Amino acid sequence: MSEFAELLSKISELIADLKSEGCDIPFFRGHGDATWQLKPSLARTRAGSAKDNTLERTLYYDVLTRAGALIPANCTSWDTLFIMQHHRIPTRLLDWTETFSVALYFAVKDFQRRAAIWVLNPFELNLQQSKEEAVLHPQSDIIGEYFNYFIMEDMKYEPRQPYVLAVLPNKSNERVLAQKAVFTLHWNLSNRLEALCPKHVYKFEFSANALDEASEFLELAGTNEYSLFPDLDGLARWMKMMHRL
Repeated sequence: MSEFAELLSKISELIADLKSEGCDIPFFRGHGDATWQLKPSLARTRAGSAKDNTLERTLYYDVLTRAGALIPANCTSWDTLFIMQHHRIPTRLLDWTETFSVALYFAVKDFQRRAAIWVLNPFELNLQQSKEEAVLHPQSDIIGEYFNYFIMEDMKYEPRQPYVLAVLPNKSNERVLAQKAVFTLHWNLSNRLEALCPKHVYKFEFSANALDEASEFLELAGTNEYSLFPDLDGLARWMKMMHRL
């Protein structure tokens, strides 16, 4: 059995086990480097070790004041957070997807010697963290806005805060929709997800030997730069890849 076939077999077995336990929507994430940790991008900035959220506030207000019509007028602060994340602005969100091929695409695209596919049981994570055995929708399941929790200097809400939650975004953004995006929301930026819930997150590594078959799988699945980034920039990148420009 080839390395890629073995990878598919192991992940398929895990998904079957998770579904038998009631996890109908596992989360997937691809890392081009198997040593990368499960931390959000904001945790990899100076904010990750700081005791205040000055950088997070600055980034949020920069988006509001500079983006203009690029941010829809009726956006909630949660929606703005998801848009920031999908345009690579550092946030306390960590990207996941409901689709294995999307995670595989990013692992192959960013490949560095040895890659990894992570699988998360979001229901067990939330049960452990918040006593809620459900994936939460911030706009309806979390009291208050992102702004109230993380941006206000005089915090309006002081809930019993979990370290991390699995959340579902509104599918109002094209990239969120195309990538079947889901997220983990990290209250505490200093903790790695794999250390917080080692029983509910699984890691599968693969080497360069699996890349050719993985690429063939992605082509058959129709997962590419344009399908995941359905705009002119995504189309341009896909065309350059296709024509080896």
